[in-house]
Amino acid sequence: MTGLSEILLRDLRVLDSTTYLIEIADGHSVDIVSNGRAVLHVVLDGTVAIGLVGGDQNLNLGPGETGTCFYGDHHRLSLGTDAVPALLSLGEENAGEDGIEQLRIPAGARAVQKHATILSTVFSFAHVSPAAYSIRAGLGLWRMGREGGNGSDCALAFDAGQVRADCEGPGARGVMANFANLMLIRSLRDMHRSLWDGREMPVWAPHARRLASALLAIHAQPEREWTVAIMAREVGLSRSCFASAFAADVGMTPMAYLNQIRMKRAAQLLQSDRFAIAEVSRRVGYRIASSFTRAFTSYHGVSPSLFTQNSEAAVTTRQ
Repeated sequence: MTGLSEILLRDLRVLDSTTYLIEIADGHSVDIVSNGRAVLHVVLDGTVAIGLVGGDQNLNLGPGETGTCFYGDHHRLSLGTDAVPALLSLGEENAGEDGIEQLRIPAGARAVQKHATILSTVFSFAHVSPAAYSIRAGLGLWRMGREGGNGSDCALAFDAGQVRADCEGPGARGVMANFANLMLIRSLRDMHRSLWDGREMPVWAPHARRLASALLAIHAQPEREWTVAIMAREVGLSRSCFASAFAADVGMTPMAYLNQIRMKRAAQLLQSDRFAIAEVSRRVGYRIASSFTRAFTSYHGVSPSLFTQNSEAAVTTRQ
């Protein structure tokens, strides 16, 4: 048996994260859609209300406080207005080469109009065992405040001005990723402590750590000539045991998951406009370009060449 805290704090590995600096002007609100990915909001200045869309849970966050939407539910950041909210779909790669993407609600609002500034980070995890979702018995949103506490159960103190400055220039994404990871871990620790008074909640997930290692290896080397047997050998399990555990915990077969990662990586490479289709094919594990074309078309519903043309047209339109 494995303790729930171990699954959350050791086996829940962050693969990547994308951070946004969101400024919301007085009298406006924004709906956050993250496609089921965890979102952490850190308020730098101002006061904002966060609530589940269609739910009855609402939190008020002040400067230095955090709100965690661990399961990526559709939620709303509001400054106390009933106006129609803007809609933000978070989780795509930042557009700029350096720094953190800055979003203003409403678009083009002048700085003097801003009422609240929020640092919002969307996370991709290597593995979330269904056992971890037993925490669903708790709240969909989790707040870490500044008041009270003994230092271990309240939000970390930080210099908002310094965090804002670190959103600019080379290395900004790395700094913000580490900052957000630390705040997320603090939030999860506090959630676990508050819900169960620090008690271990035994759950059956005997292969969680091994599956997490396999997922990390797949993400790190999607171009490798993977088979289920090779994946199983990498983490010290038999082929049959690995395959059944993977399907049960991840929700799809190992090869289906590998194909998903390859196709998403291929789309990112094609959108970058730096690689020819043949090179993208090689980088995601296909030695024969025609095989890659068939797989890509089956997954995305459009051929790699047409996908590239559409991406170029979209960039030209934005410019």
